[in-house]
Amino acid sequence: MLYTSTLTTKYLDPNYDEKYTCLDTTIANPLSGVLSVISDFYSVLLPCLMLRHFDAPRRQKVALNIVFCLSLTVVAAGSVRTYYLNKLGYDYDGSWT
Repeated sequence: MLYTSTLTTKYLDPNYDEKYTCLDTTIANPLSGVLSVISDFYSVLLPCLMLRHFDAPRRQKVALNIVFCLSLTVVAAGSVRTYYLNKLGYDYDGSWT
């Protein structure tokens, strides 16, 4: 027996004529972007802080810090993405943005 929810059967019903609304993206997109940037920054910051007490040769610690600092580009890209997601919510031409 296949599982079908009531939502699935409603939108497949040809007699379904209730009003519907879309999600307001002017709030959802920037919020999603900010939460993504925060989690990316946290996932970069946590290993860097743990590395301070890591007992390894100085050369290895420097190399690991460089790798973690390169991952800050992901945080920067996420910040730019959040900026454009916010701009996308207010512009009428999404393809141009």
